[in-house]
Amino acid sequence: PIATLTDGYVLSYASGDGSDTLTFTLTIVDGTGDNADQKLTDLANNGGSTMKDSFGGAAALITGQTFDLGAGDVDIYGESIDQTTCSAVGANYGVGETITVTCNWAAAVTVTGTPTLTLDGAVTASFTGGSTTSALTFDYTVVEGHASTTDVDVTAINLAGGTMKDQYGGNVARVVESGDLTGVNTDGDAPDIVSYAVTGADYGVGEVVTLTITYDEDVTVTGTPIA
Repeated sequence: PIATLTDGYVLSYASGDGSDTLTFTLTIVDGTGDNADQKLTDLANNGGSTMKDSFGGAAALITGQTFDLGAGDVDIYGESIDQTTCSAVGANYGVGETITVTCNWAAAVTVTGTPTLTLDGAVTASFTGGSTTSALTFDYTVVEGHASTTDVDVTAINLAGGTMKDQYGGNVARVVESGDLTGVNTDGDAPDIVSYAVTGADYGVGEVVTLTITYDEDVTVTGTPIA
């Protein structure tokens, strides 16, 4: 037997044989549409099925009528939030600097745990905030060895033991529509010392000792470092 709801949703018989209470079920899948306030319109035998009492009398069926499904509305939401676009502030990031990636969905996403992003197929940005909004943020601190002279890319969204749900409790599809972080580059090679030297001499009061340190790349100085 099958039961049909207002917008054509079909529920299949699940259990209750031999009792006065039968149950019918429908599993909502992505793409089944969004329709509010469903009502029962039909109850029918299907594919040779029957519903009879212990004396062989046929159980009542329903055709083209409308019945409320109990207290409150029964709303079906079968369209998941299935794509996201990600962005970050364009800049060159060095070792120890943090890139904050913002991923935007079409609707609010509720997060539990700490989902992650995979960047450039290799390194991980961890969820930092935005649950119950449509914009989630993830942070990644550049590590030694991660160098990207072209735009960093978001290549995957991972639950990492957490969950990402829409407002109806459906799983958010983790599809990256646009993961190119325009203008975001990383320099995973921190400046290394090549040599250091002081002119050999005897220095007295008032004389200046000059230490020269050479790095393997240009260094921008702020403040007054000391040696």
